Amino acid sequence: MNIRGKCTISFINSTLTNEEINNLLKLSATKIVNKGQIISKALKKSAESDKWIYEEEVIGGEEPSQTLNRLLNRLEKDKMKYIIKSCTDAVIGLYLNSDYGQLGLELSTENIEILSKLNIRLEIHIFSFGMV
Repeated sequence: MNIRGKCTISFINSTLTNEEINNLLKLSATKIVNKGQIISKALKKSAESDKWIYEEEVIGGEEPSQTLNRLLNRLEKDKMKYIIKSCTDAVIGLYLNSDYGQLGLELSTENIEILSKLNIRLEIHIFSFGMV
């Protein structure tokens, strides 16, 4: 089964600057969205909040939990907690797609433990291209 996708971490409305977050995590955001920024011209929709987003791509043949594990291991837990406390919201997102819509995933106990200690939400989004 060919699963594609990405795992993201998003910090929403942080009191820290984007540069401060970059420096704390020793990562550069993959995407920065500013409140009021047009996010869909077709829908005439603007961003309702500021977001700092980092993406980790699912590497071919990799299980989604491995991608999540790779992302979580890149991040220093104490600095993550500090950043999360500076936000109105923070979330880990797992975005998966498959041509046939048939997929399953498991979260390792290690991933569940880290997410729990960070006190961060996990959202899982599954998209199918409907080729069944």
